[in-house]
Amino acid sequence: MFNNYTLTNPEAEYHLEYYNTIGLLFNDQLILNKNNKLLEFNIQDIKSIYFKKERELTQNYLIFIIACSLFAFSIYFNNKEILVQKIGIIIAFGILLYAFVKRTYTYNIVLFTQYSHLFSIPINDQDQDDACELIAKTKNKVRTNKNFMQAS
Repeated sequence: MFNNYTLTNPEAEYHLEYYNTIGLLFNDQLILNKNNKLLEFNIQDIKSIYFKKERELTQNYLIFIIACSLFAFSIYFNNKEILVQKIGIIIAFGILLYAFVKRTYTYNIVLFTQYSHLFSIPINDQDQDDACELIAKTKNKVRTNKNFMQAS
């Protein structure tokens, strides 16, 4: 399954095939960095691994509520001065437009094991290319290992 420690088996021969800021790929091990803790997986135990890009909508909802509140406030409190009402509506419309245009994402590496365990490792925006490359190499390794196991 996984262990929260570094490679400690002195009898095994580990051949480093690929490494980056996200993790290390050995001949039969994958080590991922999750919040400065190392998660160790055997290649045989990995069922699937993929990169997940998810849109974060919490800020958009908050901005939308603020814009709608400002719009309602401008309409409800109809002052004698139309200029104040028009400025409030224009500002509310600008904020509403920003709520629809603004896009923020969260990135994760999602890994399923043969034992039906799910692991999600958060990734920074700057490291998403490294994560995709590590995932591609790991998928290739898992696919090769499955083909080898089926052939034997």
